[in-house]
Amino acid sequence: MEIYLARRPMDAWRIADEHKRKHSKPVKITILQVRDEKLAEELESALKARAIEKRCPNCNNQLWLISEDCFFCPRCRLYYIPSQDAIYYRLGDVIKQRTPAGPVDEVIEGFDDLLRKNCGFRGLNPVQERALREIIRKIEDGHTRGIIALPTGTGKTVLAACLLRWILARSEELRGACILFLAPRLVILKQVATIMDMAGICATGFHKVFRDLPITLCPLTEDVYPYEKGEELLSLLKFNRPHSLCVIAITPQLLWAIHKDSKKWRRLLRNMSRVKVIIMDDVHHTYNGEASQDVVREVIDNVEYVIGLSATPTNEAVANVGGLLTCRPIEEAMRLGVLVKGIKFCVYDTEVEKRGIRKPFDEWKVCIRRRARQYAEKIIKTIDEIRKSTDRDRVPKTAVACPNIKEANILYEILREKLGEENVHIAHYKSQEIGERDPAEIISRFRKRKGGVLISVSMIDIGFDDRDLEVLVLARPIRNPISYVQLVGRVLRTPSEETRAWNVKSRLGYCVVVDLTSSLYRLVGENNLQGFFELSESIMKGLEKAKKFEDDLRGDKRKDREIPEVDANVRVTHIKTQLVRPKPILCPNCRRYVYPEYRDVEKVCPECGFVFSPRPRY
Repeated sequence: MEIYLARRPMDAWRIADEHKRKHSKPVKITILQVRDEKLAEELESALKARAIEKRCPNCNNQLWLISEDCFFCPRCRLYYIPSQDAIYYRLGDVIKQRTPAGPVDEVIEGFDDLLRKNCGFRGLNPVQERALREIIRKIEDGHTRGIIALPTGTGKTVLAACLLRWILARSEELRGACILFLAPRLVILKQVATIMDMAGICATGFHKVFRDLPITLCPLTEDVYPYEKGEELLSLLKFNRPHSLCVIAITPQLLWAIHKDSKKWRRLLRNMSRVKVIIMDDVHHTYNGEASQDVVREVIDNVEYVIGLSATPTNEAVANVGGLLTCRPIEEAMRLGVLVKGIKFCVYDTEVEKRGIRKPFDEWKVCIRRRARQYAEKIIKTIDEIRKSTDRDRVPKTAVACPNIKEANILYEILREKLGEENVHIAHYKSQEIGERDPAEIISRFRKRKGGVLISVSMIDIGFDDRDLEVLVLARPIRNPISYVQLVGRVLRTPSEETRAWNVKSRLGYCVVVDLTSSLYRLVGENNLQGFFELSESIMKGLEKAKKFEDDLRGDKRKDREIPEVDANVRVTHIKTQLVRPKPILCPNCRRYVYPEYRDVEKVCPECGFVFSPRPRY
């Protein structure tokens, strides 16, 4: 498949006409129309960097680029892998011979090596390894549908890519097949497949797993297909690709849009036989609602392998997809060093007393200026305590979830005055109205910073993946346990190698969660903050029902002018601060219960130095 870049529709037509005149036979080409100048320049330079001609080792004909390390000769009909100077003549042979196979131990070892070569990772992390072992055994026993329940930040997407590669290698016939990847938000799709990936440039960790295979990615996002995405999906499902497999990345909303047109829906179902595997990321969102359940069920009923991914699978998702393929709790991931070692919960209670207001009102459906001021004081107090503990002047990376955009704007102004304009940022769907940049750009810039406070309402839930985030502030009540675990998961990731020198999570050994509305007390009971682990484990086992958790997670979505401001007395009282950590493990050498330490990338007993595992900490 040849790929061209166009800035305007007229350029696309010109490229198509020139290509038609050159070739006597019809050939499938892809023309990417990129409107964003910056993105177009990045893509153009990336394509030029990879435009070095690759010649067929047999006939010296110019090869077609499929992926970064996989080319195809249309004349000899062979696949060429430059990194190993390897040649294959069948699509299935490339995938089967280049994918780890055999006993589980050999598969794990093979994927460790593959991730080092293709992605630059150290291999599977301990949580991924345990999960993959369990999943492979279940699939070999005939369980081809189910959910992979892993905590946020443990590498579900990369694990899914490895599993997909293993499943494809087991398949008998792959010609004309494709894979469907569903994600509930475009921000998640872009973490899996971008316009760069579509051009054969492996930009995401998911795509890098396949960089030596004839697998292409096609994300149906606005920057790739600004027009009719439904027709493009139907075309991609129908089109026969004899030389490669295609991963089509879409949102479930696109399926619902097609479902409204009965003719298009019948076309889609007719071509679902081409789909070998469906991967459903954040599957707890996909199955939230009866109408969406019926639509998605019709689609997955036509596919052999259906894999759901979630950190908080709902009971409905587990029932519809087909049980759990694996479940690794947060506590286990923390103990293994894949997530941060501990969580310091600072729990407060907020009381609101009406001032001269006769009509009843929901205190969280209004804006209260006094509450924003008191919350600002608590946030600054937390920042000062961390600064004192680390002996650093830097403002730790902090994310704040506010009740509504009006109160978020007030908190933003107060903190800017106290901490400095350069240290405070705001991102919500109306933040541009107060002179800020596009919220997606603000979040992107915040990820690259070494410190600062990000204030939001609904943009730090799913898809927010800043592994260097140090403090989470919950400035609104979280009533649903699924929502609470989802939000806390944003701050549990271990910092990256480059940032460990300054990150609080590596210097102090824990992250900080400031719960200003005592939500955790209501969910796990008073004086039982350690119960967070039990709560999260029951959710990961799919025991909790959805109960409109998405509304709870996203907060108040009303516009500024729709949110009334009321005058009320507010008292914010500190209840408890406690560091919660996983239960200690028994050292087989000194027979003591200890919290393992990590020295020179090995997990060791702090008492006797016994090495628990040679695997590195991630």
